[in-house]
Amino acid sequence: MASLADRVVLQPLGQVVRAVGVGSGHAGDACTRMASQVNPAPLAPGLGGTGAPASSVAANPGGLGGTGQVAQRPGLGGTGQVAEGGLGGTGIVGVVTGFGSICVNGVKVDFDGDTPVQRDGRPSSLNELAVGQVVALRAQGEGERFQAERIAVLDAVVGPLGMLDRSTGQLEVMGQRVTALELQDLAGIAVGDWVRVSGQRRADGEIRATRVQAVPPGEALLVGSASRDPAGWRIGDARLELGSYLSTVSWREGGELRVKGRWTGERLQVRDAQTDPTRKAIGPVSEVVLQGYVHELRGRELSLGFESLSLANVLKVLGGQVEALRAGQPVWVRGRVDAEQRVVVDRLEFRNEGRRGGGRSGRSSSDDRDSDDSSNSGSGSSGSGGGDSGGQGRGRGRGRGGD
Repeated sequence: MASLADRVVLQPLGQVVRAVGVGSGHAGDACTRMASQVNPAPLAPGLGGTGAPASSVAANPGGLGGTGQVAQRPGLGGTGQVAEGGLGGTGIVGVVTGFGSICVNGVKVDFDGDTPVQRDGRPSSLNELAVGQVVALRAQGEGERFQAERIAVLDAVVGPLGMLDRSTGQLEVMGQRVTALELQDLAGIAVGDWVRVSGQRRADGEIRATRVQAVPPGEALLVGSASRDPAGWRIGDARLELGSYLSTVSWREGGELRVKGRWTGERLQVRDAQTDPTRKAIGPVSEVVLQGYVHELRGRELSLGFESLSLANVLKVLGGQVEALRAGQPVWVRGRVDAEQRVVVDRLEFRNEGRRGGGRSGRSSSDDRDSDDSSNSGSGSSGSGGGDSGGQGRGRGRGRGGD
């Protein structure tokens, strides 16, 4: 089956769009030239609600997909397992760069009004999808027709704003260092306001925010790598008051953790917790398309923070040399889950950081076609500079409340 990594647009009106490969340049062009910055779902009759029939929500409360299966090697796999007879499906993690359908970092997937949508583990709506959000989705397809089975919006932090520097875009939310990649996101908000931050973390723990929006005060949320010191568990500089969760949740230092609860001003009193939220949002899959920052590289083992990967012996690399990979580098990877449950990367692209999913490596479609045969050394075509893969412009208003 052709890899879905080369396509994916969410088509809110239920249309099925012919998928085209990123390798040919057409999918990227579609997301650049044709994608809208406005989610059409709120304008379309019959769309909205939870995005799933009540029966399906009741049957699967509080989560998307299963837990997957973590490989025997620590930190590898975990995106899913291959059942008897094969389980197919592609898991995609990235930033929404446009609609026209949904463009997730240049990849395109169809969906319809019955596609289940969740946000931070709870039922949500197609109406809440917006440019700049980090999403995880699972898609199925055959030939060149693909459909999203479910969509999960993944926020990084929700809570009160403790510090704000509009000139640099730096802010602090519940002990988390955040940099807004779009300064206009900070218009109209002030210290003390509650904000919802979408983005991904670098290896140093800083959240690179692709979307910041003011929201009413309420339940606080925090997603990140949990660490422990003599004073207890924390994420960033936020201390966690765990209560009963200390004994009921399988904590793993360095693993991704999502916690919700009440922010006291100094600690987060945890009322709900989930380990590996990104992996579980994807569910069992056989292929992955992932966007993120390099957290660690050991030989041919690569960590993006929320997932650990193995680089294939024959690896297609675009926009740089694999030997130049360093912590903090934005990358886009395509890979597969092998028989040993390892996520094996066949294609890796160096990306330029940007709100619209981290800019594409500087290359043309002809460069892409000419570099299909990579050497075993792991080096591929090299590209320079380059801008966002998505079009420019915001296309959305401010306003308080949910996205």
